[in-house]
Amino acid sequence: MNSSIALALFCLLSMHFGCPTAKPATDNDEEIKDVKEYLKRFDNLDVDQILSSDRLLDSHIKCYLNTAPCIPIARDLKRALPIVASNGCKDCNDIQIKNIKKALAYVKTKRAPEWTQMVALYDPTGTNLSKFLTD
Repeated sequence: MNSSIALALFCLLSMHFGCPTAKPATDNDEEIKDVKEYLKRFDNLDVDQILSSDRLLDSHIKCYLNTAPCIPIARDLKRALPIVASNGCKDCNDIQIKNIKKALAYVKTKRAPEWTQMVALYDPTGTNLSKFLTD
């Protein structure tokens, strides 16, 4: 799945479900030193596969909202969510942006309660993630 899609999916899924504060995956994770390089791992992420599977989507959303353990790809995406939400993904390439937009639009439309929780968790002002929902 593309990093943009994955990030968008995480954002959508993490729309907060009233969860505790967001953290990058685990306290043992190192800081992401090279964001562009880190995001490349998501370039081939199949966002459609995640969005079309309730099981996979639930797994990602619960990870983002800190309500369940994370599968590896969800953990990696969760680490990038705060960066994407805070700076509008300025380090993302076109494919990643496209995937983020797709995932966020899907979550906002189809999983509104989770979207609200993710926004509260990752974008309390509600301004940064909404930038991905407009063209």
